[in-house]
Amino acid sequence: MNLEAVGDRSGPRGLPGVLYVFGMFAVTLAVNVPLNDGLAAADPATTHGAALWARYLHDWTRWNHVRTVASAAACVSFIAGIAAR
Repeated sequence: MNLEAVGDRSGPRGLPGVLYVFGMFAVTLAVNVPLNDGLAAADPATTHGAALWARYLHDWTRWNHVRTVASAAACVSFIAGIAAR
């Protein structure tokens, strides 16, 4: 890989990085971390805490699937890019 390829974000060469950064890091920072912070602040002994846990579990799992799929797609894209060389 040369420096031109590293600097070029267009086309298929930039796709794996975009998938990884936005699909994993951005979702983590924008969704999962706030969900974790909200759960950490809740009192599990209250009914509100129990309801928050149920909602947290559903929402966090959904967004974790997004992160997993995006990371796997980025990995496949990286491998496909390397194999195509």
